[in-house]
Amino acid sequence: MREHSLPVSELISIAEARRRVLGPEHPDTLRSMNNLAVTLHAMGEQAGSAQLLHQSLDAYRRLLGAEHPATRMAAENLAVVQRTLDQTTP
Repeated sequence: MREHSLPVSELISIAEARRRVLGPEHPDTLRSMNNLAVTLHAMGEQAGSAQLLHQSLDAYRRLLGAEHPATRMAAENLAVVQRTLDQTTP
């Protein structure tokens, strides 16, 4: 996972605009969701990050298949977030 340099508010605006203009399952929309999730993870917002990654991963699997690089990246990002959640849950 790599952190993005844009502020969260801007990442949210980009994701919302892409969802509105391109649709909720367009690859660019999904990439925006993934970018936002990575930033939320870096900020310690694991639950929000996991939710976005679950949504984008499900859509990537439907649209691109399980072996597509974008699908695999979303799955790897979700695994990182899930490990963090598992470590922080008593």
